[in-house]
Amino acid sequence: GTSLVLEGSGFLVGYGVTSIPFSLGGGCTVNLVQSNNTYLVCTTLASIPAVVGVSQEVLVDMGGALVSAGNFTYIDVSVDSLYPTSGSTLYGTTVTISGGGLTAGDGGVTVRVGPSDLGHFCTVTDVTDEAIVCTMPSLGVGSDVPIDEALLVEVNIDDVWYEAGSFTYRDVSITSMAPLSGLCAGGTRVTIEGHGFTAGRGLQSVSFVEHLVTQRLPGPGCTVDMGASSDTTVYCTTVEVSEADCPVICDVSVVLDEEHSFSTIDQFTYQTPTIISISPTSGRSEGGTRVSVVGSGFDIAYGVEGAFVGSSIAGLGAPCTVESDPPPSADGFECSTSSVTSGSLLHVGVSSFFIVVVDTHDFIAPDNFTYIDV
Repeated sequence: GTSLVLEGSGFLVGYGVTSIPFSLGGGCTVNLVQSNNTYLVCTTLASIPAVVGVSQEVLVDMGGALVSAGNFTYIDVSVDSLYPTSGSTLYGTTVTISGGGLTAGDGGVTVRVGPSDLGHFCTVTDVTDEAIVCTMPSLGVGSDVPIDEALLVEVNIDDVWYEAGSFTYRDVSITSMAPLSGLCAGGTRVTIEGHGFTAGRGLQSVSFVEHLVTQRLPGPGCTVDMGASSDTTVYCTTVEVSEADCPVICDVSVVLDEEHSFSTIDQFTYQTPTIISISPTSGRSEGGTRVSVVGSGFDIAYGVEGAFVGSSIAGLGAPCTVESDPPPSADGFECSTSSVTSGSLLHVGVSSFFIVVVDTHDFIAPDNFTYIDV
């Protein structure tokens, strides 16, 4: 079915040249309407299996003598797969179609997406014998191309259509991010909710860059948990920022398909909590003393996770239970001490550290707390 063209002179079309044999098998039927004495157009016959992939001579009858016009090779064409199988509507996704014999014929390749009446094509940028690379068009407003629906992808090679698989356009969106702040020391687990995070070649990274900076250099970033992340949720853990650069507000972007960024609505703030004072600095060994803690940054990440006298390690210190009335704020909170228990590091009458836990990190107050027997 391949259309073959031979140029020369004295072909005697209609007399001697009605078919063109190949040296090892197969051949080519001459189109007498399109051909003349200097220009032969013929259509190849089916090959025999033994000569597939073998270069053989094309022989033309020139007044009784067979003259070689060059070589021709039958190739088995196969279209096996395409990757990726989805992409964003907002940009052109680069797709690779794998197979064999993809340069058969004149090497011209067309990649159609969806039914023929849709008129939607993937722009071919490179063709080798084993791969076709093309770019899917982005979709404009009001496009009639369906979203979240698998579209058949077909490849035309040498006037024959082959199915390559399906491609789905995805709407990528970000709806929320939490928490909106974390410690300069890093380690805050951030959750980004949205849709379409597996589009194209999927989730690549989460970018943090300093907000409103003219020269937007890469920021500290957030290490993605690829195993836990999904099409609708991205989990990442912030890395450390130096105290010299803290506090800092960062713009956050989810990077998909190697290079395309989608920004969150909110910014992320790196900061460090500060404890100014605790009051009172002593209380009964039986517990029940209400301690007021004053400072800043107590709303970082998910807020104060606990307060302790002596140590935050279970069994070694005494918890101070954070009260809900009044509710904790960025500037302070109240907690009620528990009793001194045997086996703890605490001793009655001995001054001990007062510790506030924020985002799994311990912060020590400038004042110690002392249990007293009354």
